[in-house]
Order: sequence, then C-alpha cells, then structure tokens
Amino acid sequence: MTANEYTTIMNLSEAPNREMRMADLAKAGGLSASRMTRLVDDLVTRGFITKRTSSVDGRGISRS
Repeated sequence: MTANEYTTIMNLSEAPNREMRMADLAKAGGLSASRMTRLVDDLVTRGFITKRTSSVDGRGISRS
C-alpha cells in the first residue's frame, strides 16, 4: 500500500460517517481531483473502500 492510499483510507476512517466528497478527499490528501479519482477507483477495485453517488447533488462520495 502506498502512502497516498494509506492517507486516503485514514482520512475516510476519521471523517464523519466514514465518508467524504471526492473533492474534499483530494484536498485533504494534497492530490489533484483526477489523481484522487484514479486512486479511489483502484482502492474500490481492490475492495478497500466503496464509492457512491450523493443523494443530495449526484456527486461522488467515497466510504471506508
């Protein structure tokens, strides 16, 4: 596991309800939005986190 992957999972585990918007997750990890999207998609594929669409505005939310 890379440092960016660990930081992403750590940020999610410490967030309320263990979920964050993708933009907030990218900012917390110091990554671009596109880089965070690729990282999250890889973590989803590997079964570490889940990703869903927000019922409020249709934007992506990641969960640990």
